[in-house]
Amino acid sequence: MNDLHLFYYLVISEEISTILLGVYNLPLDVISMTVLIIPDTEVLFDNFNLFF
Repeated sequence: MNDLHLFYYLVISEEISTILLGVYNLPLDVISMTVLIIPDTEVLFDNFNLFF
């Protein structure tokens, strides 16, 4: 159950950081849009770094 809460926290924090990147780094629109399209990829890598 704690792992599930941790996973949801990672997903939510990743979404928030993606939105903040889009707001504060407007010149980097291409990168921001790419991150917005595939946010699950970054979450997956974060989980790999966390657990392995």
